[in-house]
Amino acid sequence: PQLLSIAEATADPANAGRYIAVTGQATRIEEFTYSYEIDLTDDAGNTLLLYVDKLTNLNTDDLNVGDRYTISGVLEFYQGKWQLKPRTPDDFQQVFPPVLRLTLEAPNTVQPGATLVYTLTAFNHTDASLTRLVITSAIPAPLAEVYDGGIVEGDTLRWEFPTLPPGGDFVRVHFSVTAPPDGEQIVHDRYGVTALEWPEPVTGPPFRTFIGQTVPIWAVQGEGLKSPYVNSTLQTEGIVTAIFDPEDIPGFFIQEVETDDDPATSAGLFVRAEDFPAGLAPGDRVRVTGRVKELSGQTELHLADLTVLAHGIPLPDPVPLNPPEAPDEAIRYYESLEGMLVRAGGIAVSPISKYGETNLVRPEWHVEHVLRGEAAGFLITLDDGSWTERYDDASILPYAIVTGDAIADVTGPLAYTFGQYKVEPLAPPDITPGDFERAPTLPEVGEDGFSVATYNVENFFDDKEPNPSSPPRPSHREYLHKALKIANSIAAMGYPTLIAFAEVENVDALQTVAEQPPLAGYPYQPVLIEGRDSRGIDVGYLVRTDRAEILSTTLRLDDEGLFTRGPLVLQTRIRTTGGDVTLYTIANHWVSLGGGFETTESRRLLQAQWNLDIAAEIQAQDPEANIAILGDLNTFFDAPSIQLMRDAGFVHVFDALLPEERYTYIYQGEAETLDHVLVSPALARRITGVTVLHINADFPPANPADDSPRRTSDHDPVVVWFAGQP
Repeated sequence: PQLLSIAEATADPANAGRYIAVTGQATRIEEFTYSYEIDLTDDAGNTLLLYVDKLTNLNTDDLNVGDRYTISGVLEFYQGKWQLKPRTPDDFQQVFPPVLRLTLEAPNTVQPGATLVYTLTAFNHTDASLTRLVITSAIPAPLAEVYDGGIVEGDTLRWEFPTLPPGGDFVRVHFSVTAPPDGEQIVHDRYGVTALEWPEPVTGPPFRTFIGQTVPIWAVQGEGLKSPYVNSTLQTEGIVTAIFDPEDIPGFFIQEVETDDDPATSAGLFVRAEDFPAGLAPGDRVRVTGRVKELSGQTELHLADLTVLAHGIPLPDPVPLNPPEAPDEAIRYYESLEGMLVRAGGIAVSPISKYGETNLVRPEWHVEHVLRGEAAGFLITLDDGSWTERYDDASILPYAIVTGDAIADVTGPLAYTFGQYKVEPLAPPDITPGDFERAPTLPEVGEDGFSVATYNVENFFDDKEPNPSSPPRPSHREYLHKALKIANSIAAMGYPTLIAFAEVENVDALQTVAEQPPLAGYPYQPVLIEGRDSRGIDVGYLVRTDRAEILSTTLRLDDEGLFTRGPLVLQTRIRTTGGDVTLYTIANHWVSLGGGFETTESRRLLQAQWNLDIAAEIQAQDPEANIAILGDLNTFFDAPSIQLMRDAGFVHVFDALLPEERYTYIYQGEAETLDHVLVSPALARRITGVTVLHINADFPPANPADDSPRRTSDHDPVVVWFAGQP
């Protein structure tokens, strides 16, 4: 395959379907039900998603985050993202830096009095031979035998080699010791290698071999974010603390009562099991055998064998969760408790999601919302005892939580899935409703002004084919229900003069909204031109023709694939008592954050410039033109793409709001600004008010019987009022 940089691979659409190779560092490795995903990041910070279908029988067991690889595969562009799909084990090649490297291997357990063999391997990854190579090792237990020409020098073993060729060549030596009759472990923490050309000793981390049959849970978890026993098969023991429905969480949690005194190591562990004894219950003491894996960042033991040693053992006391504010400290804090029973409660700063997750903070932090960019290590995620998406609407939620609700303490094991530490409760929480306003409404603008809104209505598809695979095609009743909720949202916004929408399938869907009873007496005309989005979602408008006249509509798609949902430029003449106002609105739905902010913001910068070029064309004809660039821009208030438009003279309407008022979306407990309105200087002089109508982001999935504006979408709408006279 041709070796390309990630930038080269993803810059040319003609590369789609080609068999290529790229080199970079693995920055994320996650296992999902049907696939593995790897983020490969190069030295320039570019990231490419590697998608490994499990049907290929490939796995990522031997890959490690932080290591460097050259990976080959077929490059595809799927749902707006570049993906590289490896095919065979040979498509994965680890790339080592030009160094002298040393590894140590030995069993993780040994019986008292038995022989324990250590293997030391030195690798030369440089491009030149290394001479006078010397491997040394301490003797961690009574010496049994030295192999491969090693000699004993006091309490040290020594092997000498005249030369070690370059290019990854290696030399391997062995020695054995006798395990003592008593004691808990043998720790080998002093071994190294040098060469004439590499005089600084290369050493390795301490290696623990436990005397007996089992490795304690604290050792399996280790001091860091990753188990030192990944891909090792071992036995361990603990008390079963939690078992959930296997369709929701496929396994159980165990915890040891007698553990080490290192606060950095956890005493709990998740045991992943497709099948285990039906009578297994919390309080059972078990010995489990299996392979240690880091699945999506969670240390797990994949069960091969289980023996119940005792029943009815009291469960360990749960640890009260009190994470620190600093994110780095919070990660270490949570990792030290992964798999253990914990107790948590607090004030909800997000609603329960379709995944059953809610984010809390302890009351002493006095926080109503956690704003993106703030230090938020103190966030606590409460799950629902399930690792699946299963709540399409509130009718099947186990309980409903709204931002501001108080959650009494719940107990459960601390898991780590989908990038979050979360408490899996053993029983549903007690909820005390907060005072978050349930049904906010805005006044209608008078005839002396006009109002403009932007609203992402989240997957508003009609009930006809074609329809994307996700979400499923709605029934006719579901389609009309969504249209009614959108109409009620428009009423709650005060019937804006003009509304720019995102995620609408077609103009007929907007017409259906306009025909709903709440909009009777308000003649809204739909405007939408189909784009080229793979799922069929577009931007569009509803315009009140009693207050505005549509003069022109243009879809501004580029020729290079920068947009799939091109900016929709609408020119209107708005009638006010202060005179007619010509308004240009440029409705947008920019590329998503799905690949991460850093890797996708460069494209949004280009999309911002495309909008500025459109605005410049308008201003070339009328320097005082009233222009609004608006929509779901999928970026943040302080992002470079937003700053680019500020630098060009556009004013962000949220400058008039406090930071805690600007959010339009809540993601994993952090309130974010994804929806924006930026206006030209002439239009900025007309602003009389700005509001984010918080009817969605703070609420759980809607009940099918609820036709109110609440949770019509996952985004909150933004409404801006303007004066007829500047």
